[in-house]
Amino acid sequence: MELNEAWDLGPDVFLNRLRLLPVRCQHLYTSHWCHSEVTNGGFYQFFFNATGILAPEAVSGFRALGIAELAEILTGAIRYFGPNYPRRRELRLDSLGPFQRPNRDAVEFFKPFDRAFYDWCDTPRDRWERTADSYARSA
Repeated sequence: MELNEAWDLGPDVFLNRLRLLPVRCQHLYTSHWCHSEVTNGGFYQFFFNATGILAPEAVSGFRALGIAELAEILTGAIRYFGPNYPRRRELRLDSLGPFQRPNRDAVEFFKPFDRAFYDWCDTPRDRWERTADSYARSA
């Protein structure tokens, strides 16, 4: 089973599979998926999709890559869910609503975090790619 399939099998299976990777690969994997989802559709999409399972690890990944700003932005977005982050997708969906009719409170809550995330990635251009590539080369 590939790691990308494990996130559909629940938090325990996914986290056990993720921990089989070297730590630096875990950092790249989790921060990559968060970056990919957020830049494609914002934090609502990231948390709505199965990839939202790895949000806490993505915070650690961004910190390991030396991107404290993105770690803090993601931490702020995670706060939408309260003190206990719901790794199970169905629990996140209870708060987010269906994709076709999202919870407006969630969409509004995430907007400033989306903007801050996009601003970091775009100033300067390709900032994320250069940072992730540099981290990967240093492994």
